[in-house]
Amino acid sequence: MKNLKAPLIAIAFILSLASCKKNDVKPNTENATPNTTQNVQSVLNVQSLSWKSADDWKVANQQSFKVFYTSLSDTSITSDVVSSGMVLVYKKSLDGTISRLPFEEKVAGQVSNYWYYQVSEGKVLISCDNYTNSSSVSKDNFQVVVVNKEQINSLTNKGYENSKLMELDYNQVSGLYVFCF
Repeated sequence: MKNLKAPLIAIAFILSLASCKKNDVKPNTENATPNTTQNVQSVLNVQSLSWKSADDWKVANQQSFKVFYTSLSDTSITSDVVSSGMVLVYKKSLDGTISRLPFEEKVAGQVSNYWYYQVSEGKVLISCDNYTNSSSVSKDNFQVVVVNKEQINSLTNKGYENSKLMELDYNQVSGLYVFCF
């Protein structure tokens, strides 16, 4: 075994000398993850966002839960946006927490509310499946962000996929050119 140590050390030393140096490898920018905030804001204009209160909640009783729902009108959601664009919805709770729909609210590890939305021309239907037998949902505010096909194409050319755009948190999206309430 002692006779093998010297040749192994010599081989390791030669390999380390022949291996790549730091400046031998250039980063592959083609598949690199883009800087979300800078690239999104460079493609789209900045406009302040405002929150809309949803006060007209309706309820549909199901066997084991209730569905609370409301509709928010938005004329910027055109048929082109519905078919080729993207609509993101964010909920701002009374405590200031901002969440991207869809998401689950949990209490003691159990789902208490499941928030989601559906988009159609001119409106967004926001729904909340409530599993706690509540008589109403809280007075939260919502932000609807509409991104048209041209904006999506521009961001796609900068390295974003639709799936990544759909995962943007509110701070990243706040720089988008939006049609909002």
